[in-house]
Amino acid sequence: MNEKNFIDWFFTGDNSKNLIAALNNVSFKRYKLEGPFVRLEKSPAHIYGVVINEDGQHEHPFWKELYRLGLKLVKIGFTQQETIKGTGNRMEIIQKQIKSELGFESSPIFCLMIDFTTTASFTEVEEDIRSKVGIKLDKEFAKWLKLPIPTEWVLTSQEMISSLTNRIEEKKKQCSSNKTIYTTKDMEPCDLQSIEKLVNEISLSYVGLKDNKIVMRTEEEVLVENFKKALKQFV
Repeated sequence: MNEKNFIDWFFTGDNSKNLIAALNNVSFKRYKLEGPFVRLEKSPAHIYGVVINEDGQHEHPFWKELYRLGLKLVKIGFTQQETIKGTGNRMEIIQKQIKSELGFESSPIFCLMIDFTTTASFTEVEEDIRSKVGIKLDKEFAKWLKLPIPTEWVLTSQEMISSLTNRIEEKKKQCSSNKTIYTTKDMEPCDLQSIEKLVNEISLSYVGLKDNKIVMRTEEEVLVENFKKALKQFV
């Protein structure tokens, strides 16, 4: 059976369902894989990113510092619902939350289908995309900022976002010409070192980097650091 004949057969009647059931049955018996190894989904899983567009007018010093340095907070999440604009999708729900709870406008920067050949879990793919977009924001810090779903935020730069969206559009064009689908496997990592450099320029003593996360430092940690700086002046 050639490729065309197989595709025609696969999408005829219950052939796809029966084949998938048989494959999953073999994967369970032979390889002891838990859960369905192959799935046929009406709404494929996507990883999306929504960026907060602060305008420098907020009185909070943290937001002022982000604006001054060109840093951006991006929520990266998972959805298996409709992603078409104007359908009340997950991204639009998050945008409304940000507007109502924080007063900021926001916008989606990407929505990528999870690669259908990956053996990683959806959670693992989600974390991988976060690590490629920016530096993760600690949950407690995110809570303090009153960000919705505080475990899903990263800090990146406007420069990185522009570079990322340009690369995505270019890759999509390449995939279109090759008759393939642009998915999460095509996402390339940003230059995280340049973001770290900007983070270190934040002039707020309670903001720090620890274990590859943006954290809120305790008073004790700030005092210790200031003490060390003072000691250096006498060495």
